[in-house]
Amino acid sequence: QPTILHFDSGKRFQLHKTQFIVNKLQRFLLEMRKDRQSLSSTPATTETTEPLQEATVLAPPVPQQPNTKDCGVYMLEMMERILELAGTTMDLSTSWFQHDIITRKRHDIKAFLYILQQQQQQKGRLSQNNSFV
Repeated sequence: QPTILHFDSGKRFQLHKTQFIVNKLQRFLLEMRKDRQSLSSTPATTETTEPLQEATVLAPPVPQQPNTKDCGVYMLEMMERILELAGTTMDLSTSWFQHDIITRKRHDIKAFLYILQQQQQQKGRLSQNNSFV
């Protein structure tokens, strides 16, 4: 049976209602099934055309962000944790991570973006120098 997990680190801000997201996801998956079916020579069946109404929806407890700006950083951390657990049985009641990890991740992302910016600027300088030769 399909399971939809909604990891909402900003529940207190009520920006993302679980049921709204599930409805959108179900419609998207239904359209994907219809598209796949239209490309296939196999006739459509109830199984391939019904929405995923029977999917179990879970919204496990996750660390809550203190503001509305850190959702991307929280999402990246959650995805890293989920990928680390891929292929294992996930304990959805676990303490996923401490808030200080988010501060460190934000700092790491900023440092990484700074390095990319410096590399791009260096490439730009090299291109400009070569164009005058």
